[in-house]
Amino acid sequence: MQYKATVYANDRLFPEPIPHPLQQLAPCSDRGSPYPELWRLTLHAPELVSLLKPGQFLHLLTRPLLSHDPLLRRPISVASWHEEHGTCSLYYQVVGRGTAYLSQLQAMERLDLLGPLGQPYPMPPTGQQSVALVAGGIGIPPLFPLAKTLLQKGHKVTLFLGARTRGQLLMLGEFRQAGVPYFVTTDDGSAGRLGRVVDDFHDKLLHSHHFDYIYTCGPKGMLQAVQTITAAAGLSGWLIMESHMACGLGACLGCTIRVQEGEGWRYALLCQEGVAFAVGEVCFDV
Repeated sequence: MQYKATVYANDRLFPEPIPHPLQQLAPCSDRGSPYPELWRLTLHAPELVSLLKPGQFLHLLTRPLLSHDPLLRRPISVASWHEEHGTCSLYYQVVGRGTAYLSQLQAMERLDLLGPLGQPYPMPPTGQQSVALVAGGIGIPPLFPLAKTLLQKGHKVTLFLGARTRGQLLMLGEFRQAGVPYFVTTDDGSAGRLGRVVDDFHDKLLHSHHFDYIYTCGPKGMLQAVQTITAAAGLSGWLIMESHMACGLGACLGCTIRVQEGEGWRYALLCQEGVAFAVGEVCFDV
């Protein structure tokens, strides 16, 4: 197998070589809607699962194998995987034809997968033990594999979890079972604190909790607010970004975001340099 290792923004050198992605036909082993408007899909792809690392994603053809519509793949983060079973699970919302097709998959029906794609999450530097995870909405699942890895490495992990309503608090049971303490906020006050997860995180950061490092994933407005708060507090960490992607391989240039470089900015490819970007690196206002 061929490998690659590349220097990215801010001279980030990822210490482990990343295997080239595989293309695989993976049968659906389970599909359901455990949350309102949100679906979980479990696929059997042993060779691909053996390569997965926290932070990487899959690129799915969301159409029947003999069809050409929809044309482009859909990038979806991996919420969990089990190497012993060769399965991985994804969460998604039905927002168009592609995700509607996923919600109608039958058992053993096969999907064309490409992955793993993207760079694994960088780990906190030595000595930065207390880690905050700030997650909103469909941005919750990508943080679960990260939380398990951080706990295995001896970090203290605290989760700040936000959703529109109680029924959309994704994977709360999984985080609880893993032993992650958490704070919940909902827009309608149906669970936890009424309000925004960003405000709850900011309040505890100012008055009651100390954190050395942060990871955050969720809507763009939430990420921008977290970046402002953490930069002002002198915290380091990573924003986990998302984007539409045509190829996922860096060829189409369709997933560019603006990041700071020196006194200016440049375009970065989310699929190649991300999906995580350093706090203070992403240009939200240009």
